[in-house]
Amino acid sequence: MRIERLCWESTTEVATLDLASAVSVVDGVPPAERHHFVEGVVSSLRSGRVGCHVEVSLDDGTPLAVFRPSDAPSTAIAVDPPADVSARYRSATGIDLLAGCSASNRELVDLMSVAGHLGSGPNFDECDCDPVLAGPSADELAAQQQRASDVSQQHRRVRRATLMLGPALPAGAFVGFGQLGIGPSLGLIGASLCLSGACWATDRHRRRVAQFTRQLALDAKESGPVAAVVRNLAARLAAIRAMTGGESLPLFLEESVIRDHAMAWADFRRVLDQVSSDTQLVLFAN
Repeated sequence: MRIERLCWESTTEVATLDLASAVSVVDGVPPAERHHFVEGVVSSLRSGRVGCHVEVSLDDGTPLAVFRPSDAPSTAIAVDPPADVSARYRSATGIDLLAGCSASNRELVDLMSVAGHLGSGPNFDECDCDPVLAGPSADELAAQQQRASDVSQQHRRVRRATLMLGPALPAGAFVGFGQLGIGPSLGLIGASLCLSGACWATDRHRRRVAQFTRQLALDAKESGPVAAVVRNLAARLAAIRAMTGGESLPLFLEESVIRDHAMAWADFRRVLDQVSSDTQLVLFAN
């Protein structure tokens, strides 16, 4: 579910907030008030209060608008095609777009609010995310480094054998041509060529493995913070969907996520690009 517009109406004024479908930046909300802001968003999706209106788009693409006027019952309207679907979402307290949700408002707010330290949310190590963003694990990197070391040792052994036997075999074939005959002499020359070819092949393989290992180490260095944040957000989203029967909800991120994980803006953009394809993100500017 993606929130398109929130509207708070009182007897004296009307305040609206439009959110982008992927990533929005909200400024002017003090850190101490942000938790209450998310509580207001969750309340607008559930029973809400009089004068709290919301326009959303469900994960299946269905656009809905919920109106809670002060002088009439609350209604839920499907926008395209226009239809009154209030009965589908009617609860004892009004219109509840999360009527089937098994979580309390407090639990949803805790999952949707992402502080800089990532909070005490779900275990993100158990959640899948893009392997390109996640990068290699410590065990994968150690195994690849060991493989590179083994390949280098193998190449050194073949290279020593080539240096010692490579020149000797054709020289022996030439010197002993009269005694060995054509067949054995050609066999010695062929063995020398095979040994040289094996040396060339192992060296080429060694270079490829070394290049891959260096890239793997670089990926591990660059993707560590990105992987941690992506997995945490993905785990929160999975927990929300389990509670709402498959519907996603926006995630509200503190800008301190970037600072506390020593990420550059380019790294944080990778987080946004990955997660915003699955849910709506709102970033609180400091």
